[in-house]
Amino acid sequence: MQRTQIGLLKAFGYSNLSVGLHYLKFSLATVLAGLVPGLLLGLYLGELTTNLYAITFTSRCLHW
Repeated sequence: MQRTQIGLLKAFGYSNLSVGLHYLKFSLATVLAGLVPGLLLGLYLGELTTNLYAITFTSRCLHW
């Protein structure tokens, strides 16, 4: 899908390495943009779930 853009970059004298690094940086930025919010949200929801289990099982043990 990016053949035209890659062709233009190479026509302007960019090397294979520089074009490859550009796309690598672009993909890493995309991954990091999703990783940080996903990690924070996952930690928050995991703590909520753990607390819910702790409350559920603790209250059942107290009623026995």
